[in-house]
Amino acid sequence: MSLDAFSAAQLAWAAGVVFGAYVVRGMSGFGAGLVATPLLALMFPIFTVVPTTALIVFVLFIFLTLRDRHEVLWASEGRSEATRERARGFTDAGTVAEVVARSEVVFSVVPPHAALELAEALPPFSGILVDANAVSPATAARVAATVERFVDGGIVGGPPAPRLYLSGVEAPRVAQLFAATPIETPIVANASALK
Repeated sequence: MSLDAFSAAQLAWAAGVVFGAYVVRGMSGFGAGLVATPLLALMFPIFTVVPTTALIVFVLFIFLTLRDRHEVLWASEGRSEATRERARGFTDAGTVAEVVARSEVVFSVVPPHAALELAEALPPFSGILVDANAVSPATAARVAATVERFVDGGIVGGPPAPRLYLSGVEAPRVAQLFAATPIETPIVANASALK
């Protein structure tokens, strides 16, 4: 069946449905096919809708995966075999110093008492330090003083839908790293006050 078999109104309807389905996917992280398939079936034969929707979803999934892919580094030095096993899908940089040297953004997620100590132990780097630890605003300010570029973060909730509250000048850049994930990244005035 060629495109000539469909009217301009039907093609406009299809484009609007696909656009709306991907708006839903952009807001929720899933659902493009769930929205598009029944709505397209109102205008087009189901035997055309299902494979076409599957193909569109597949092609855009591949595009988004390639576009949003990030290398995640970790440091195995001094870590247990159990931790090494959990980090198997990440790139082992060996040491914390090497992780920092190779990173544009470093996330600090450690027990609260270790947050300042970790920040002070980091070698100098030009990237952004995201302190996502459960620390007070005063401690977050002390951590911020140890680096040139800082984003205050606060993790609230857990799987399947955690939130990472962010604050600071570069918070929008850090939030963009999570654009295609189920993690919400609201930008607020003071993330550490929410921890």
